[in-house]
Amino acid sequence: MVKKIIFILYILVLVCMASATIVEKSQGTDYAHAHYYGAWWFILIWAVLAALGAFYIIKRKVKCASTLALHLSFIIILAGALLTHISAKRGMIHLRIGQPTDTYMAQDEEQGMKEEKLPFSLCLQKFEAKMHDGTNAVADYSSKFTVIDGDDKSEGEVSMNNIYSHRSYRLYQSSYDEDGKGSVLAINADPYGIPVTYTGYALLFISLVWMLFDPKGGYRKLLKSPLLKKGALITALILSMSNIQTLHAESATGNLQNAVLPKETAEKFGELHILYNDRICPVQTFALDFCKKIYGARSYQGLTAEQVLSGWVFYGNTWANEPFIKIKSGEMKTAMNLPDYASLNTFFNREMGGYTIGQYVQEYYNGQQDKFHQQAADIDGKIQIIMELREGISLKVLPYTFTKNVKATKDHSFIKAGTTTWFSPVDKLPQAVEHQHALYIKNVFSLLNGDVKAGNTSRVNEFFVKMKKYQEVSSGNSLPTATQYKAERINNAFPFATILFMANLTLGFIALFYTIYRM
Repeated sequence: MVKKIIFILYILVLVCMASATIVEKSQGTDYAHAHYYGAWWFILIWAVLAALGAFYIIKRKVKCASTLALHLSFIIILAGALLTHISAKRGMIHLRIGQPTDTYMAQDEEQGMKEEKLPFSLCLQKFEAKMHDGTNAVADYSSKFTVIDGDDKSEGEVSMNNIYSHRSYRLYQSSYDEDGKGSVLAINADPYGIPVTYTGYALLFISLVWMLFDPKGGYRKLLKSPLLKKGALITALILSMSNIQTLHAESATGNLQNAVLPKETAEKFGELHILYNDRICPVQTFALDFCKKIYGARSYQGLTAEQVLSGWVFYGNTWANEPFIKIKSGEMKTAMNLPDYASLNTFFNREMGGYTIGQYVQEYYNGQQDKFHQQAADIDGKIQIIMELREGISLKVLPYTFTKNVKATKDHSFIKAGTTTWFSPVDKLPQAVEHQHALYIKNVFSLLNGDVKAGNTSRVNEFFVKMKKYQEVSSGNSLPTATQYKAERINNAFPFATILFMANLTLGFIALFYTIYRM
């Protein structure tokens, strides 16, 4: 009877955690913590499960040391989580330069936020924000302050990767004021829960390693189980089916034979750098994200991501007829009878008023945010990514480093000497950009497009090689190091996250089925 109750509770916990993960994506982390992870009923389920598990182990007189250590680690981790829930203090403190502060704002279930007193005070002395060269992305920001604790004074500093501790309080850099004269720090005081939880995690790691080498442990028994062989067979079948689909996809590229660059040429395009997501990265990274966001995969009909991206850049009209936009299931897909994959031209029809979903997108931004309009906005987002690429807006691959202070805009702001800006071929260039550079930035893609359309592959390759040299010369200090560049290319070449996810998911299901089988 105890075994059945444990099994039911275990399944219940899995279901609750799965639903909490889904809710967290839509409602936010705070909501999930308040209504799931920190809710009394969820804590009660864990407590009952832990107590029954301990009772069952004692009743069965389990003597396998590695198994006992594993279950003990879970109990210690749960105890640490309970101590954190009961005694931990969390909040935010806002500092302004030269103004001592000894209070912080803590979250309160009844009042929302309430002011709490610190046993010491902080006085911000200096705040500094550093940007990545050539971008508007923050590389790091740090706050230097004085800690006043009674008659004692000490200097402290926190940054994005640096935590400061005083007494049992840990301070983290959270955000900052736009004027650069204020900083917001996150405060966390958990003197009991953290050491207990870390002890539990250490024991968990030791017990898992122990079980790997324990001849009487569960892992060794699992390796001998016929379920593992069946699981491996199923995995092999899934992989073989995916290979068949890939071969089928590769045979379907006939419609695009005259609208793609050769693989080797497209790879040269992918080796260039681009300003993307407020950082400088390989064009290959942008190409992979483009494919995954729009099509839902790393490639299209046997073509590499670089071939797809360059296809849209140089052969946009042909690609506009390709079923490249993945349409998720939803009310809009059903109402408009959309296929699983639609072409760009599907959404542009003169007889239907031009942009067929334009009205629904406008209604979404006017407040009609039901599922139908949410899907319209999602599709519109994909279409906007494609249109920005076709227009050249997102192709910020042409850097320029200013050699002296120059006026940037009509509001009399200045660009400092040594500042690198990455331009697209359609950007409006400041007058301070040297004439020779301005001509190159404005015309390189037009000239490149002419050779692409003429099928002059050798000239196209030469263009990409020269463009890479131009980037190295004109980018100042904004390029990533050679090691960083190689690391990102390796990470792009292998879908590590997908591989690990599939491996862990398969092993998890096998372990679950094996446990059910034994019970």
